[in-house]
Amino acid sequence: MTDPLGTGTVVTIGAQRWSLGDKLGQGGGGAVFAALSDDGVSGAVKFVVKTGEVPRDNVIERPSGRLRNILPIWACGEYGPWWVFVMPRGEISLENYLLRRATRLERSEALAVLTDVATALHDLEIHDGVVHRDLKPGNVMQYQQQWHLVDFGIARVVEAATATLTKRAALSAPYAAPERWREDRSGCPADVYSWGVMAYEVFSGRIPFQGPERSDFRDQHLHEAPPALDTVEAPLATLVAECLGKSPRSRPTAAEILSRLQSLNRVLPKGLQDLRNANEQILHGRLRSEILAERQRSTRESSDDLYQDALASFRRLSQRFRSELNNAAGVVEDRTYRSGWRLKFGNASLSLSVPRHSVDYGKKTAGLSFSVIAYAQVALEWSDPGSPHTGRSHALWYCDAGGDGRFDWHELAFRWSGHRTSAEMPFARDVDAEVAAVVMGKDGKFAVAVPPHRINHGSTDEFIERWAEWFATAAMCGGVTS
Repeated sequence: MTDPLGTGTVVTIGAQRWSLGDKLGQGGGGAVFAALSDDGVSGAVKFVVKTGEVPRDNVIERPSGRLRNILPIWACGEYGPWWVFVMPRGEISLENYLLRRATRLERSEALAVLTDVATALHDLEIHDGVVHRDLKPGNVMQYQQQWHLVDFGIARVVEAATATLTKRAALSAPYAAPERWREDRSGCPADVYSWGVMAYEVFSGRIPFQGPERSDFRDQHLHEAPPALDTVEAPLATLVAECLGKSPRSRPTAAEILSRLQSLNRVLPKGLQDLRNANEQILHGRLRSEILAERQRSTRESSDDLYQDALASFRRLSQRFRSELNNAAGVVEDRTYRSGWRLKFGNASLSLSVPRHSVDYGKKTAGLSFSVIAYAQVALEWSDPGSPHTGRSHALWYCDAGGDGRFDWHELAFRWSGHRTSAEMPFARDVDAEVAAVVMGKDGKFAVAVPPHRINHGSTDEFIERWAEWFATAAMCGGVTS
């Protein structure tokens, strides 16, 4: 930014004159000054350099309707070689607030910040999928006792006015989503990724990727998993990890983020309480105070982003599932195998296999209307001489069967057609052409017993609750087929 801008400069935007005061900051293609209007209104004026050709109609995008937690732009126009934006003056940016604190925020305060920002992203998302494009602590401002997004729409101007070869230089490297580094089309999931980086930062006191060079940030955002977030409880850490998924289609929406933030405080569900009670009856033991976390596999089996996201999200689900059951039941036997893990408790055992890459079904083939990236299975076995069945198993597919284009883990199961029966009912099947045909509604020797449905593994959800209840019943009396 060069002269003549500075204290005392007067600019006219629309019908209002603004006298510039101290410079408040610089970045995002321009500088921000404190300003005072002729009628005594205090505000802030941002100047963005006009580099390249940007149609005037595209200078600022203003969605219809009232947007929560978005710092409004009062006026916009031109002044010499700059685009000019006039807005309220916030109290402090989140960036400066974190610098002053010099440590991670307390959980309640961090949740308040992140909920305010997620609310803004939700409102942008439902207004035709409008994208901020440069979400970071420097663009989050405290205003009227809430945290607001600022520079909304200005980032689009900067990007549109930046030459193709220099667009990467316009990124905020520590917060930019992988698709922005690849120069792919960026939608609302890019803002969700940046929210995940911010969430990691306010909860841990550090950003997930340390760079330090831009090339390092690029490689880390594209190819590396963030370190485990161990300063918050598992559901919250899982939510942040999902937001940092490499593929845009594997990240939650802003609406999902808000819903999961609101459901963090929970009462122990019935199934898990049943396991605790059953443990007292069968083992007469004490609940274990700690359980060793399963080592995260660091070896990557594929360069495919969706497959990596499938493995990462399955690890989180697996660890949460196993930990919840162990903590509730104090399981007699807990073993890990190359193929997965198995818990033995009373008359029952419950196992979860490791996922396998579904190479042939990564694209829509064999009549499937969706893609399957990976698959695994969860199985329950029991000993009950009075039951015609001694087990049940369900398939787990990482796919986009939900109809909204998002990849996530889905649960489904099959049964034999006609009068045929088996010891295991219902049962899981791996992905193949015969299974694909049945899932799509064709007749076969078996049929769908449990249609594909998404597993919400961000919290102690219906999936864990249901299998916990079945496990408790099977451990005490066997026979779980309904």
